[in-house]
Amino acid sequence: MIQSQIDQNYGGIKISTKLNINSEIIGEITTAEFQNAIFCIICIEIVVKQAVDVIEAKQLPTEFLSVREASKLLNLCTKTAYNIIYTGRIKAVRLSDRKILIKRTEVDKVFEQSEVPVKIREKPKRKPHPRYCYTMAEAQEKFNFSEIVLYSLIKRNNIQKYQSGWYIYVLKSDLERIINLSRESYG
Repeated sequence: MIQSQIDQNYGGIKISTKLNINSEIIGEITTAEFQNAIFCIICIEIVVKQAVDVIEAKQLPTEFLSVREASKLLNLCTKTAYNIIYTGRIKAVRLSDRKILIKRTEVDKVFEQSEVPVKIREKPKRKPHPRYCYTMAEAQEKFNFSEIVLYSLIKRNNIQKYQSGWYIYVLKSDLERIINLSRESYG
């Protein structure tokens, strides 16, 4: 029967173990080798326990979040998270010039609020080919308008203008429709 006392120091943690093992089981292993093997097993258990503690500590929901943590939680970039805070949709507390904290409940409230309708952006219209358009000079010449009259007519009737290089174009169909309507009303 081997009786042994192991006292080792590992990272500031004192490990003390008493061993009572039947020598027939050990066979040819010396006591020192056996002590080293037990010490390694104990050290591995301690390291695993410390790693599990660290992981559990990180997974526990904290009451306060930094802006970076909140942005990760919301799957946003930090700049967007700051913009949401500055617009007032999430309440936060500035502790110093460099530290802003957000209550976890404030982040959760964002999802509890009534849904805000999301504006769907329309696809921008493609510019029409210039053969379907008048340049401003062509429209002035064709309809015998001054530049000021033509621009005011376009502005009053919300006619879309297109620019390509130095030239500004207006769709022929839009301009002719407006001019024909105005001629009919005065004619």
